[in-house]
Amino acid sequence: MPTIPDTLKPKIQKLCTLVQAQQSELETLRAEKAKSQRTEAAHVVAKAIEAGKIAAHDSKTQTFWVNTVLAGGSEARDALQALPSRTPSDRVVHSSIEDRSAVQSKMQQQQKAIAEARASMPTASFDAVFSKAEDANPKAFA
Repeated sequence: MPTIPDTLKPKIQKLCTLVQAQQSELETLRAEKAKSQRTEAAHVVAKAIEAGKIAAHDSKTQTFWVNTVLAGGSEARDALQALPSRTPSDRVVHSSIEDRSAVQSKMQQQQKAIAEARASMPTASFDAVFSKAEDANPKAFA
């Protein structure tokens, strides 16, 4: 291995120190950039939550979208923005009181038919009782 002249040693040391300082600064800048990107992705997801595109209590989905926006950039943001919005006033199940009343009435008819069949066949299996109830009141089971 060649020897380094004494006159170059301080210059080499100075260059090594400069390179180390630049590497340290580069690592700091990369960490700041990652933090900034994560903050921006979290902001994008927060806007989606405000718009009703993501449930506010669903941290798993929120984390998924933050990571997706970080990895996918503008395409992921576009996909998130394309999701339909839901607000608290949106109805998830579209039914009316009449629909519920009809269902409840049908259930009551079924229960009554099963109870009557059970009374006439107290030792029979449920399948046999159900078949008899269905035969006695086919509209209730349609």
